[in-house]
Amino acid sequence: MRCSPGVISNVVSEMSSSLRQRISDLGFGSILEMNRGRLDERKLALFLVRCVKEDPLRLEVGSKVLPITPQAVNLVFGIPASGRSVPAYKPAEQRAFRSELRQLCEKKGMKDLFIAHGSNFDGLGASEVPRWLIEHYCNAKQEDVNDWTVQSFMMLMCNALLFPTGSDKMSWFDYMMCKDLAAVPEINWCEAVCNDIKEKARDFNFKFNGKDNSEHTVQGCYAFLMVNL
Repeated sequence: MRCSPGVISNVVSEMSSSLRQRISDLGFGSILEMNRGRLDERKLALFLVRCVKEDPLRLEVGSKVLPITPQAVNLVFGIPASGRSVPAYKPAEQRAFRSELRQLCEKKGMKDLFIAHGSNFDGLGASEVPRWLIEHYCNAKQEDVNDWTVQSFMMLMCNALLFPTGSDKMSWFDYMMCKDLAAVPEINWCEAVCNDIKEKARDFNFKFNGKDNSEHTVQGCYAFLMVNL
């Protein structure tokens, strides 16, 4: 399960006041204040993903029905719930976002950090960026916060909390959502979280319906589902 709010907690616990203010100014101050414990309940996540239903999007657990709506996500996370929807991107555009993120990281000393970390840089795919690298770039202790520091935290929040995938690498979506910091408050983030849960639950249940899925990674923001249960 790649939904890892504990990763965010580690960064926030040492975050400088100036970075806190920058994140709050974007509309994500509530994320910094919420209880973000570890999610070790893999069996619960596997159960909940099978309880996600559509038309309307909801969580059905026995006789209990909980709506999965932008308003519900806003109540849990306090993130922007109005503004423009996230458009669909073609595969070529997705590849371009991944490539652009990789190039940015390489310009910021990615290879040297891999060597210092004892990791195999040459073993990476051409456009891959591991999550631990972005966590490093958050640079939370420094008072002199620049846009890259803010972008790095926002990308980490996407990858580890709001839009987790089954990979330990950053996704094109993480970068796309945070590429333009000025546009971040204009996005309907709560709607995006709902859409992501719907798509990933649908894909999971289509692939593993009636099969043993205990070894497969649960994707999507199951921190929301667990809190909302």
